[in-house]
Amino acid sequence: MLEGLDKINWQGIKDSAGHSSEEIPILLQQLTSSNTALRRRAINDLGLRINLDYYVSAATIQVIPFLIDLLKTESIEDKHLILSELGEMISPTSELSSKEAHNASAEGLPALGNLEIAKGLFTYLRFLHHEEAQVRLRAVRLFQSYPIFADEYGPSIMQEICERCKQETDPKIKREAIYALRAVFRNYEIALSDKVEECKAFIKELES
Repeated sequence: MLEGLDKINWQGIKDSAGHSSEEIPILLQQLTSSNTALRRRAINDLGLRINLDYYVSAATIQVIPFLIDLLKTESIEDKHLILSELGEMISPTSELSSKEAHNASAEGLPALGNLEIAKGLFTYLRFLHHEEAQVRLRAVRLFQSYPIFADEYGPSIMQEICERCKQETDPKIKREAIYALRAVFRNYEIALSDKVEECKAFIKELES
């Protein structure tokens, strides 16, 4: 967990406020604490350092893999807050096609940030079925954002969200899952071309 954290020259990397990132490793370590107050203060402070005013910095790019690493660790608590932070870091690049958005040089740091977040796809899909409602909710909302995942994953994403819609008993999460399904259908329409009518019918059924 957090392997390689001490190998990065954090002092030489600027955060979203233009300051040195030397305190960021401490904040990441605090996310592993059993102290709830300390963890939540750390995630809040981390957000201010790597996502201030939604600005993607060099520090943001370095932090994202560690956040995904924490999500994969069973013992880590407050996963819903980590998912929320990742969701807020997704940068919209509406003028680019989905294919172009996966070109790391397309839009500099924002595009790189999206690429790093996209690497956690299968972790996010797993969390759609997490026992904690807050985790399921944040995972569902992550798929409502701009399409950062490659088109080839469109069918898998749709299938998992459809399954969540069928199983979900919490009205709020089910409503958010329907919004996510609409977004997936819109964002990956070409990849889902052979499932257009099926998707439309399923959404209509859910909303009735």
